[in-house]
Parts: sequence; structure tokens; C-alpha cells
Amino acid sequence: MELDDALVRDIVEEGEEDYLDISTIAYLYKLEHDISREQLDPLATEIAAELIRRGLIIPGTLDNGFHPWNLTTEESVATLSRDVQLALRESPMLSPGQVCWFDITEKARREYPPTDAD
Repeated sequence: MELDDALVRDIVEEGEEDYLDISTIAYLYKLEHDISREQLDPLATEIAAELIRRGLIIPGTLDNGFHPWNLTTEESVATLSRDVQLALRESPMLSPGQVCWFDITEKARREYPPTDAD
């Protein structure tokens, strides 16, 4: 999946402030794109999956701190995709924090450092 560099930078910047979720990624995408609400969460999931594959974010849970999933990259992507699909069968959109949270990686911080405009 091709991702706009500005979107990735925005996601990393947001991740410097707080943990991310699918809703955050969806919001950042929607700021620059006209897309229906029904398409947004599945697309945000694809974006998150690509960022996981690139080693820029890691999925996990929040419970007295962030706890990364103990899965391989592809297992994480498969779990994320499956869990989002199941959740969207129950409701047309995800709630904040539903399915998982994401933390940005050191690689993300190196590849997308804050700019002077930030």
C-alpha cells in the first residue's frame, strides 16, 4: 500500500503525544480525504497494517502502561484485520481504543523526526 509521506509524518507526530488507535489514524486520513464513514475504519486498518509492516508502529494493549502484542509482524497484521472485521460486524464504526492501541517505534522517530513547523 502506498502511503502519503505527510500522513505517515502526522501519524508519527500524533504518536509522540499519546498512544494511537484506529480512530486516530482514521481521523488524520479524513482531514485530507473525502471518504465515507463506512470506508474509513477498514482503510485506517489497512494503513495501520502497512505501518506495522514497515516497523513504524506496534500494536498492543493499554493496562497500566502499553503492552505490545507478543506476535510476529504478520501475526499482528492478521490479528488486527480479523478483530476489526469482527468489530465492524457489530457496529458500523469503531470506538476509540477498540481492538488495540499502537505505539510508535524508535524507527519511526528516526525516520520522521519533528520538523521546524511542528
